[in-house]
Amino acid sequence: MPRRNKLSKRRNRIPRGIDPVLGSLRPAYKGQNVIRVVIPHAVGILTTTVTSGLIANSNVLNLADLANSADFASTWDEWRLVAVEVEMYCLTVSTGVTRFWFDDQDTSAPTVAEAVARPGITLPNNSAAAPTKHVMKWFATDDIDYAWNLTSSPSINTVSFKVYTDSAIFGAPTAVTNLWTYVFHATFDFRGIGDN
Repeated sequence: MPRRNKLSKRRNRIPRGIDPVLGSLRPAYKGQNVIRVVIPHAVGILTTTVTSGLIANSNVLNLADLANSADFASTWDEWRLVAVEVEMYCLTVSTGVTRFWFDDQDTSAPTVAEAVARPGITLPNNSAAAPTKHVMKWFATDDIDYAWNLTSSPSINTVSFKVYTDSAIFGAPTAVTNLWTYVFHATFDFRGIGDN
C-alpha cells in the first residue's frame, strides 16, 4: 500500500479561522477581535407603475442600510459584507414575469437591456405558482469584495440586488400593483478592539 504524502495533506488542509466560502476571520494583530454576524436587512415592497408596468429597483447593500449601523460603528473599527441571502415572495396573481440578479459592479437603476443580458432568475408574477418562496444568494469572491472598510464609512457600495419588469417586454400589469416583497439576510464581518 503506498504511503500517504503528509506534506500535500498539510497543504490542502484549511487553516483554523478560515471559512472555505466566506474567507478569513483571523485578526490582523494580537488583541484585535473579529466577529461574523448574520443580520436581517431591509424589507421592501416592489410596486408597478401605471401604463408601463415598470419596476426598476436597485437595492444597494452596505452597513449604512442597517437600522442599528451606529451601534456597530461605535464598537468596531472595520466592516465588510461577505454574503447575502434574499427571499422573494410574489404578492398577487398577475401577468408577466420579473427578473432578479445581483450586481457588484454598478448600483444604478437597471434598464431593460441589463435585465435581458445579466445572469439571474426570471420568476412569474403569480403568487399561486409553486414554490411561493424564492431564494437567491451572493458571496464575496475577490479581493475587492473581501476588503475591509472603516465603520466611519458605512455607505461604501459592495453589491446591489436588482429587480426589473415592465409591460412591453416582460408583460407586467399596467396598473399600480404591489407585486413582490423581499427580505435580506446579510452576513457581515466586524473587527477592531471592540468588546464582543
